[in-house]
Amino acid sequence: MRSNSVYQFQEYTVDIAARAIRRGGSVVEIEAKVFDLIALLIENRQRALSKREINDALWGQRPVTDAALSQLLSKARRALGDDGDRQKVIRTVHGRGLQWAAELDHEDQVPESASVESTRVPRATRALWLAAFAATVAIAIAFLIPQLPPSANDDNPLPRIAVLPINDSTGEPDLGWTRNGLMGLIGSLLQEQGRVEVISSQIVQDVVGKRDSDNPNQLNALRESLGATHLVRAELRRIGTLYELELQLSSAGRPDRRDILRGSAPTPLAVDAVPRIQHWLGLIPLASAAEDGSDIRNPFLAEAYARGLDASAHGDESGAMKYFQICLDQDPGLLWPRLRLASAQGITNQQDASIENATRVADVARKSGQDDLLVQALRQLSATAYFKGDGDAAAGYLDEALGKLPDDSRPLALASVHSTYGAVEIKRGNLDAARAHLNRALPLTRSTGNKRNETSVLVNLAIIDVERGQFDDSFVLFRQAIDSARQCGAKNLEIRALGGLGAAEYDSGQALMAIPMLSQAVTLAQELADMQTTVHVATNLARMLADFGRYESADTLIQRALEIGQQHGNTAWQAKAWWARGIVAEQRGDFSEAGDALDKAHHLFALTRSNLDDAAVLADMTRVGVRAGNAELAERAASTLAALVEANPGAPKLALMIPVVEAQAEYAKGNVAESMAALQKLIDDNVSGLDWPPRYDVLLQLGRWRLEQHDPGAALSLMSALAPWREQQPNAIELYIAALQGAGKNNEASAERIRLEGLKSSPDLDIDVDLLLPAAAPDNSIPSP
Repeated sequence: MRSNSVYQFQEYTVDIAARAIRRGGSVVEIEAKVFDLIALLIENRQRALSKREINDALWGQRPVTDAALSQLLSKARRALGDDGDRQKVIRTVHGRGLQWAAELDHEDQVPESASVESTRVPRATRALWLAAFAATVAIAIAFLIPQLPPSANDDNPLPRIAVLPINDSTGEPDLGWTRNGLMGLIGSLLQEQGRVEVISSQIVQDVVGKRDSDNPNQLNALRESLGATHLVRAELRRIGTLYELELQLSSAGRPDRRDILRGSAPTPLAVDAVPRIQHWLGLIPLASAAEDGSDIRNPFLAEAYARGLDASAHGDESGAMKYFQICLDQDPGLLWPRLRLASAQGITNQQDASIENATRVADVARKSGQDDLLVQALRQLSATAYFKGDGDAAAGYLDEALGKLPDDSRPLALASVHSTYGAVEIKRGNLDAARAHLNRALPLTRSTGNKRNETSVLVNLAIIDVERGQFDDSFVLFRQAIDSARQCGAKNLEIRALGGLGAAEYDSGQALMAIPMLSQAVTLAQELADMQTTVHVATNLARMLADFGRYESADTLIQRALEIGQQHGNTAWQAKAWWARGIVAEQRGDFSEAGDALDKAHHLFALTRSNLDDAAVLADMTRVGVRAGNAELAERAASTLAALVEANPGAPKLALMIPVVEAQAEYAKGNVAESMAALQKLIDDNVSGLDWPPRYDVLLQLGRWRLEQHDPGAALSLMSALAPWREQQPNAIELYIAALQGAGKNNEASAERIRLEGLKSSPDLDIDVDLLLPAAAPDNSIPSP
């Protein structure tokens, strides 16, 4: 419900529907969120609203500080001629909250059912290219869920198996790898055999963590949260000279199946557990699915493979690759280790090697009719093509994968492919197609009860709303994603959703709300040793802090992120750090350092063929060249970007960067009028604020150019369009101050300067830079299987 009422008190008129306040005949200029607070209090004037009710109504239960509400209250009172001492309009009811105090002389009829929830007013639609972190979240989450689509001969849903981490009761330190390694080995062998769906071991690890339980109620709740029909549990013990593996299969409404396997080593016991599980499920074990009769069930190869899976589970993809390579050195025909190797190579930015290995697996799978394996290989190829910037190729692989999933009998697999396709279409700029895939995935994943998959879909849907400037809708979806991640214990997805929410808040203009969220996300990522998320969030947090002049904190975060990239040998992470260093240097006004840092980022992204990121860096380099008066740098970056776009016709989003970059390059050459006209046309053609170009960036650039051409009036004419970002974005506020000063409006400029200094001294900016601890070098030694 929304009220159409017009309220009058003293000399003020508040028009709820028009979202306007007038004092006499003059419009009172206020921020959108300030109006929301005033409207909320008026329409609930019969009682005091608690701080929690106000936070829920205005921010949708997103984490906000007390300072944010206090600042909002001060602005509301000031706009209505009130203050904290008089409290004639808005009063503080101690112990209860805030209440409207002024007598309303006239009002239209207000529906009796109007309430806090009914008076929530969404922000106006705004457009801004989604922050690099949030864009990364979309695809990272989608490809993070490697669900297997096994073969099926009918339309009946297949058993969905979750293999829990092995409970190692041996007390032997050298067997620490068995907890995740043997879990992954059993799951992989079940995957290879097909006729079941196996919940990804990464999903299981996220949900279970280090907890083990024998409680039937807890296990049933765990099975439901994983979306599994069956749980496989096992405990490893040492009895004299032998090892025992106590195996258990449980499902809803059926008695547990148990058995104890004994042998001289743990790995053969895990291999022998697979046919036992298949027997319990009524399945006949099949021959190995490997190429040329190869068999991962060989004890030596099985242990090497299990150790690789354990290394991957701990985020050590470099160590994992060495184990997978051991398997292939001994037997090149092993397909699952080869596909795992391709995945690890993709994560560590060895794209060409990843393509070679995944293509080999896909070719064998096509010839042998192994559709389950083929779909996995196609998803890996799609991921690699995506990160190289070839959206058409990525979509082509996914089209082939969908052709192998003709019905809903494998909902986990089908939802996973549609979710991935949605992420690819987001980066291609096809938002309607992306939403269609994600809307197909959401009911599928909810039908299985798999909260982790649901989180992935919700985050991607939220990012579509951010790309369209529909921030309020995106906040709802991000919050749902965070709740979904918490319900299934997927901390890493909770962190990524939180980071995406923070980036969206920043893009919408709520900078001070975003920074605590990203700080919290970095802390959580550090606790999980999730280095990829740590680097992505920390570098974005550094950029935001630099906007507020917190250069020392920003530099510390970037240096730590760079060290993490160097110690892990991850070129893409190092590129992210150099990119952030360039942006921070630009904000500081050191354009020479900015150009050098961005050039390093460009070369590193080019090495990894991360074309989308590379293009964005080149666009930033062009802007820095223009601001520095360095026409050579601007033209070089613009021409390099043009060549990159020409070499990648299957990546339309790259081409969307060209108009802005071309205008900047022309400005650097001295073609001022033409350049400003080009930017103005981009703004006029994109009045709805959807998709591209990034409206805020273009408005900011055009405003700066108009001031450089001594036309403050023209710069001021852009301020209404910049209003959402003038709330808390320092760059937009600085532009406004300069335009006011140029127009001789010094009192207004001084008031804005005082307000900006208040923002820059906010306690929300006082983060602990030690939250990003120096990274420990990974252990590259490999215990022999």
